[in-house]
Amino acid sequence: MGLAYFEDDSLVVEQLFVHEPDAEAALLARVAALIAGASALITFNGKSFDLPLLRSRFVLSRIPPPALPPHLDLLHVARRIYGARVDRCSLTGLERDVLRFERLDDIAGEEIPERYRRYLREGDRAGIVPVVRHNLWDLVALAALTGELSARVARSPSEGRFEADDHVGLARTSLRAGDHEGALAHAGDALSHGQGGASREAHLIAARAHHKTGDALGRCGRLLAALAHAPEDAAIHLELARCYERDLDDPHRALEHAQQAHGAEAPSTLAKRVQRLTKRCQQGVQLRLPGF
Repeated sequence: MGLAYFEDDSLVVEQLFVHEPDAEAALLARVAALIAGASALITFNGKSFDLPLLRSRFVLSRIPPPALPPHLDLLHVARRIYGARVDRCSLTGLERDVLRFERLDDIAGEEIPERYRRYLREGDRAGIVPVVRHNLWDLVALAALTGELSARVARSPSEGRFEADDHVGLARTSLRAGDHEGALAHAGDALSHGQGGASREAHLIAARAHHKTGDALGRCGRLLAALAHAPEDAAIHLELARCYERDLDDPHRALEHAQQAHGAEAPSTLAKRVQRLTKRCQQGVQLRLPGF
């Protein structure tokens, strides 16, 4: 098991190796001590794999599992930010496509269990060396990816490769976290670097951020900008119909967009919407004659 942590400005890496089954208790005791002193845990797929597996080893060894501090699984963050352009959100794939680093002569992860079994049976130390090296690079990559993402979220200078779709992912992640100002800022970055689909998505995220902050005019403007990139998008027309009706009290504009929102909601619901807006528009018509 590999762990890394910072001491002052240095990244310290500890690799714990169970050379025989009886040594597992000592490994678990050291892991528990490091977790107890940690302010947070950062993993890559740790929520689904590492931590459940680790907990089961504590239980089987009859050692109380340590209480966990706040946990950030970078796999899910990376999928939200880089998923639009990275085929497989693996750590080595992100190293290559984002951090611009490629490992040479690296062992495939699926080979590792058999090499460990062979070590236990035959004492094959040479076969374990690539496993230790692979684990070391995983830890270094995890620290580097954390730094890259932290810089991007803070909109600080960074060395990693970044594209318009990544800015969209950051905007979406900020919105999900309730950081509406950050969502608007990252959406603006996406608009300054992107075009087409990225721009449309950036406008839609910004529209949702404005909606969360109660800025109806800002929301409407962003929806209209998104519609310019996709004039036939029924979902955008529906959002505009809702915005004009509920927030801006403009039934005429709302009706125009509701009539182009076919397929965006259930036909019966849309029919009621159009009927309601038509009635409101008719009630607002006044006959004006000279002299009256």
